[in-house]
Amino acid sequence: QEVDRTGVSNARRPPVSLAPGVSFRYPVSMQSFTRSQADALCESLSSPTARTRFRAAKLLVEASRQSPGVLYSRFDFFVQLLDADNRILRWNAVRILGNLAAADHENKLDALLDRLFAPIPGPEMITAANAIAAAAAVALAKPHLADRIATEVLKVKRARYATPECPNVAIGHAI
Repeated sequence: QEVDRTGVSNARRPPVSLAPGVSFRYPVSMQSFTRSQADALCESLSSPTARTRFRAAKLLVEASRQSPGVLYSRFDFFVQLLDADNRILRWNAVRILGNLAAADHENKLDALLDRLFAPIPGPEMITAANAIAAAAAVALAKPHLADRIATEVLKVKRARYATPECPNVAIGHAI
């Protein structure tokens, strides 16, 4: 039986409910993740409640990592989230799209790489760090793009962020 970082048994932890019929128990296993659950989570991203939106985003990132094929049909939805007003939703969209590379049989992501990696040179370090993480996922799923991705990630060396320490953090993500 697993115990979380606070020492609470996950077996005793109540399931997290995001929408009718959509609940998850931590740690989340997306082995039986369904398209209807994906749709409900995507709808939850427009919830007026921040907690619901961000929980849904976190679960979608995990679902994209464990079951990218289930979310691939929503690829264009996540591309639209790259323009969201909310930074946290944009960060999660970048991570999700990177993870969807594993299921990208239509090669949609190949045409999106410039946009996906545009944040790496700055000015937002957290956005850049998420783009770097997405780059790693894309490179693993699409080795033929590895050289191009490496070139993009190396732009972190010349990046301009808010503080002098931010480039070091971003470089740490790149390593």
